[in-house]
Amino acid sequence: MLGNKDLHNFFFSHINWTQEEENGRRYGFYIKTLELPTPALAMFKLFRSWTRMRFFSKLGFPKVVAKQNAQVYSSAPAFCIITIPDITPASFVSAGRATERFWLTATSLGLSVQPLTGVLFFMLRIMAGEDSKFSEAQKQLIKEKYAVVKKLFNVQNGHIAMMFRVGAGDPPSAQSTRYEHPV
Repeated sequence: MLGNKDLHNFFFSHINWTQEEENGRRYGFYIKTLELPTPALAMFKLFRSWTRMRFFSKLGFPKVVAKQNAQVYSSAPAFCIITIPDITPASFVSAGRATERFWLTATSLGLSVQPLTGVLFFMLRIMAGEDSKFSEAQKQLIKEKYAVVKKLFNVQNGHIAMMFRVGAGDPPSAQSTRYEHPV
């Protein structure tokens, strides 16, 4: 994400940097919900400019961030997936229901759940032929990483709709506000 201009711009356009912005927009990612340590938060503020991020990309910074994320992810005691037989709307609705049941059950047991969806959702874009935002190298990397996840979970057929890391965690330091649909 940090090395792709379109993904970078999309992501950073959805970050709410202050509580006031979070309360006003009521969508996106409130920066505090990302639970970034102070040094990473400072870097994120630098990264929001694509010009600066492009410079850091040339220095290999996205790989450093990926390595740090891998260390955090590897500390989770469990990873779970939800699979679907095909990529039809009905299958995704079923996956959404299963995700909700899983998450509510885990929470009721005092567990924390973090969705890990980047590679899964990027692979869907490739499968749908909506991959013009990715370079050929990025497409290849996404395909490789998706294949690794399928192999780790021994998924022979179908598609991985959702993936999570699960474990005991501290309470969140902040929560995103919810968008209220008019009735």
